[in-house]
Amino acid sequence: MKKLLKKAFILLSFCILLLSAHTSYAFEPNNDQVVSANKVWNIQFNKELKYDDATQKSITVIDSVGKLINTKLELGKDLKSILIKPPVKGYALGESYTLKIAADIYSKDDMKLSKPLQMNFKTNNNLLVENNENLKVIFNDNCINLLDSGWSRNSENTQSNFIGDTSDHNNYYTHVPYEQYLFYNNSQNSISKISKDVEIGAGPFNIEFDAKMTDLQTPSKNANWRGFAIDIIANNKRYRLSLNSKDSDNKIKINLMNKASGDGSFQTVDAYLPKDNNIHRWSIKNNGNNNISILLDGTKIASFNDPQLASTGLSDMVVLYNDMTDALTGINQIYIENFAITKSLSIKDCTVTADENNQTVNASIAMTIEDEKLIKEKHYVVKCALYKNDKIVAENTKTLDNKNISFVLSNITQSGEMKLVLTVIAVDKKIEEISKVVTLNVKTINLEPGQTVSSQPGKVYLYNKIDKMLANDQNDAPHSGWGLETYKDYDSNENGTILENVENALPINMPVKLNGWFRVYVGYVTGTESFKISQTDGSSTLQIKGDISLESKELYGDQFINEKSTIISNFNNSSIKISPNPSQRARIAYIKLVGLTKEQISIYEKQSDNKKTALYDFDGYSGFFDGSYPDIETLKSKTVDIFTGKNVGELNWCLGTTGMLNYNSKYAGNAFEGLEIYDDQLRDGDRLAKNQILNILSSGKSPLEIIADRGREKGLKVNASLRMDTFYSPLIYGFLNGAMYNKFYNFTQPGSFYLDYYYPEVRAYIKNVLMEAASFNNVGGITLDFCRYPTLFGENRSNEEKIRIMNDFLRDLRKDLPKDKTINIRIPYNDPIKYGYDINTWIKEGLLNRLIPSSISREEYFNIKPYVDMVKNTNVQLYIGISADVSGHDITKQEEELVKQGLYVNNKVYLDVQQYLLRAYEVYKAGADGVFLFNSSSSLLVDNNAPIESTFLGDKTLIQKWREFDYVSGFMINKINVQKPTF
Repeated sequence: MKKLLKKAFILLSFCILLLSAHTSYAFEPNNDQVVSANKVWNIQFNKELKYDDATQKSITVIDSVGKLINTKLELGKDLKSILIKPPVKGYALGESYTLKIAADIYSKDDMKLSKPLQMNFKTNNNLLVENNENLKVIFNDNCINLLDSGWSRNSENTQSNFIGDTSDHNNYYTHVPYEQYLFYNNSQNSISKISKDVEIGAGPFNIEFDAKMTDLQTPSKNANWRGFAIDIIANNKRYRLSLNSKDSDNKIKINLMNKASGDGSFQTVDAYLPKDNNIHRWSIKNNGNNNISILLDGTKIASFNDPQLASTGLSDMVVLYNDMTDALTGINQIYIENFAITKSLSIKDCTVTADENNQTVNASIAMTIEDEKLIKEKHYVVKCALYKNDKIVAENTKTLDNKNISFVLSNITQSGEMKLVLTVIAVDKKIEEISKVVTLNVKTINLEPGQTVSSQPGKVYLYNKIDKMLANDQNDAPHSGWGLETYKDYDSNENGTILENVENALPINMPVKLNGWFRVYVGYVTGTESFKISQTDGSSTLQIKGDISLESKELYGDQFINEKSTIISNFNNSSIKISPNPSQRARIAYIKLVGLTKEQISIYEKQSDNKKTALYDFDGYSGFFDGSYPDIETLKSKTVDIFTGKNVGELNWCLGTTGMLNYNSKYAGNAFEGLEIYDDQLRDGDRLAKNQILNILSSGKSPLEIIADRGREKGLKVNASLRMDTFYSPLIYGFLNGAMYNKFYNFTQPGSFYLDYYYPEVRAYIKNVLMEAASFNNVGGITLDFCRYPTLFGENRSNEEKIRIMNDFLRDLRKDLPKDKTINIRIPYNDPIKYGYDINTWIKEGLLNRLIPSSISREEYFNIKPYVDMVKNTNVQLYIGISADVSGHDITKQEEELVKQGLYVNNKVYLDVQQYLLRAYEVYKAGADGVFLFNSSSSLLVDNNAPIESTFLGDKTLIQKWREFDYVSGFMINKINVQKPTF
C-alpha cells in the first residue's frame, strides 16, 4: 500500500519553525515543551483525512504513569487537520504527558502514515482563569479568533507587520500557532494595534495573559513608548505599560507612564525573561491603591507607584500595541494566549497598631470585594502573622465573612522591629498578601541574683547575668568549669556574656527562686551541640540539641543566638539548672521566662484522651519496590512494630492495584501470574518487589495476613485497602493490571483502559476481592479507596445511573460483610457526586463507618466544614486525608535508566512535618475525628530517626500543645558578633 507521504508529513502547531502554508515539512517532535493547561494541539496533514474510529483511536495522550487522558479529538474545517483538545478542566498543572500518534491513520485516498510518532510535553503551574473560582472574570479570551472575541484592528495586516490568529495564518510566512495571537513586526516605523471595549470599572483589576516573547525591539529614542505596549482605560483613569529592549541575556525594560509629558514621564524597571523559550504567565495587578505590580509566573518583577493618569471622557477599554517606531535593533515577535481581565478579592486598606503596655498588636483590613458571592459561597480565611527574623512570633486566622476583619495578637514576648503579614487564602492558594513593619518594645523585667519571682500572666523576665550562675557547691560558673566570652547584639547594640563549658564542667543553677507557671527559653549561640535543662528539684529534664541557624566553621565573629522554648513548669520556690553533656559544646547567653496565661495553663495541663487518631496507609508495593521488606520479620518490624508509642491507631495495607494483588487470590489469580509477557516493562524496583513478595508468600501467608496477625499482637487494627479502579496502559505498565485484566478487557470504559462499573461482572469482581481480603484472620475492616482514580464509569453513563449503581453496590457489600468488619471509604473531596458517590445516602443508611475526604493527588488543604456538617449527629467518623505529595512522580523505566547513567535525579518533594502538624491542627479544630496519612514518606513516622513531633498527629491534645508552645515563638534567632578571646 502506498504511504501517505514518503517522508514524514505531520506538522504540529507547536513546532518552532517558520512554515509556509504550501509546503510539507518533516516532523521533528519538539519534546519537553512547557505549555498551558488548556493547550490544544493542532496536527496538520497534507491530504484530506479518513476520520473514522481507527483514526481517533490512533491519537492519544497519556500521563507519566500511563493513564489515558480524556482528550477530545475534532476534525479541522479544512479536513486536513486534527485538533486534540484538553480535558474539560484542562490538564493537571505541573504534570508530564506524552502525545502518541499511531500509524493507523489514512487519507481519503487510502494513503497511510509512514510511522508512529510521539512527543513529550509538560504543563506549567498557572491556573486557568476559567478554573479559578476566586475571581470575577470580566473578559476571557482563549485567543482563537480576534474578531470573534470582539477585538478591533487599526489597519490591514502585512507580511512584515501584523497581529494575527490561526484563522488567517495562510496569509503570513511566519507561522501563527493554534489558540495564540502573534504580534509580529519587522517593519521600521510601523505600528499595529488591537483594541477591545470592556467595562472594567473602579477599584482593583488584574490583566492576565500567557506569553512567549521571542523578541522585543530596542528603540533608538522615545524608548518608553515602543515595543509591545498595553494601554488600559478604567474608570476615567489611564494605565500604559510598554516592554522592549530585549538583549542577548533576555533582559528587557518595563516602562510605565505616570505623567502625560515632560521629564519623569515614565518609570522604568529592568527585568529578565526565562531562557527556556516556553510560554509564561504575566500578571498586571492594579491594587486600587496607587500601585501596579508586574508578576511573571507569580513572582513580582516590577512595581510602580502612582501609575494612573486622568482620562476623562473615554470609555473603559484595553489596547495592545505592536510598535516598531524608532527601532534600533531587533523586531517584535510576541505570542499571546489566555488573555483575561479579572477582579479578585483584594486588600483595600490595612491598619496596624502596637500596644506595648498590653503586649498586643492590633490589625484591621478592609477588603475590596467586587462580587459578594465570593465570600458567601466560598470558604476564605485571612491569616494574620507576626514575624521576627522570619520566625513566627504570633498568629491568628479568621474566616473572611465580612469586608472588614480585625485581629488582636496577644501575649507578644519579643521586642524590636518585626513584620506583620496579612494573607487572604482560598483552600491552599494565596489570593492576596500585604505586610507592614511593626516596632514593639515589650517591657522586660531584668532578674538579679538572689531574687524571688512569682509568675504574672504574659510578663517577660530576662536573666543575663550568666556568669553569676552557681554550681551546687555555690561556686560561680567561671569556677565550675565554664569559660566566658563576650558578644555585641546587633539589634540592641548592647554587650552580653556567653558561658561555654570546658572539660569537667559542672551543672549550674540560675540564682533566682521561681514560683508559679513559667515557660522557659534558653538563648544559646551558634556552635552549641547539646545540653540539658531542668528544674533544680530534678523534674522536667529536657535534652536540647543545638539547632543551627547559620552554618559556620568559626565560633567567633558574626554568629546567631538561637532562642528556644524548652521546659514549661509550675515552679515552687525552685529554679533552673543547666547541665552540660560530656564532649558536647554548650554556649549559653541567657535564660528568658514568660508567665503563662490561664488559657495556656489550661492547654498545658490538658490530658490526652489516648484515642490514637492517625490512620497510616501503606500502598502495599513501594516498600517492596525499594527493598524494605526482604523477610517476614522485617515486614512486621517496619509496618507494625515501628508504630509503637506513635499514636497511630490503625493502618491500611493496600492489596496492590485493582488487578495485580500482592497475594494469591481466588478471583485475581496468583501474584505476578502472567508477568512474563511484560518483562521488558519492569523497572529494577519491580523485579525486586516481585522477588520480595514471592518470598513472603512462600511462607504460606500473605503480607496482609502477617501484618494483621502482628497488629493483633500489638493492639493495632489492620484494614485491607483496595484501590477501586487502578489500571494502566497495557503498553507501559501492563504488568500492574494483573492476570485478571485480559478476562475483563471487554468491560473497560469507552476509549479507556479503566474498568467500567456499569458492568455487573466488574462489580462482582470488586466485591469478591473485598470479601476475600476481609475474611483473613485479624483483618479488622476494609477500605474502599475511590480517591486515587475516582472515575469508575464511562462518559456515556448518566449521573443518575452512576449513583443508583454505586448505592446498590454498597448496600449489597454492607449486607454481606460481617458486622464486626468496618468499612472506610476514601473519596475525592471536590464534588464527589459527579463520580456517582452519593455520600449523604451512604451516611444516612449507615453503609460506612468512616468517611475520608482527600485530595486526589497533591495536598490541597481543602475546607472540611461541609463534611463535618455531613457526619454531625451520626455514627460515621470523619477522618481527613493528608496527601504527602508536593511535587514529582514515581520513577519511570526510562528515568531509571538515566539514573543509572548519572543523567537524571528523580526528585519527589513531600510535605514537611510542620506542614503535617499545621494541617492536622486545622482539621481537628474544625471538627475532624482523625487524620488519614496517604503516600507518606518513611521519614515521617517509619524511619528510626523520624521526628518526635510526627507522633503528635494522632493526638489532638499534643497537636494543640505543639501549636501553642512550639510553633508560635518556639524558636527565634538574633544576629550577634562574638568577640574572640585575646588570651
